[in-house]
Amino acid sequence: MAGENMFRRLSHTGVVRHFERIATVAHDAVDAVVPITRRVRIDDTWSRSRLRVVVFLQDMATSAITGAATVLID
Repeated sequence: MAGENMFRRLSHTGVVRHFERIATVAHDAVDAVVPITRRVRIDDTWSRSRLRVVVFLQDMATSAITGAATVLID
């Protein structure tokens, strides 16, 4: 109730519901295709039509994001 958003109703479209590391890939495999399959549990109370999964590739040494993708939930 203060600052530049005082008295404004904000609508958030990208709220993180769950965050986890799904795999660690060795640096010498970076140029290779490394298929990773992972099931994601979706809480029954979440509106599936409004969900998406976001995946990103991050360098553990520098924290630099080197790739990202998003998939809509069916």
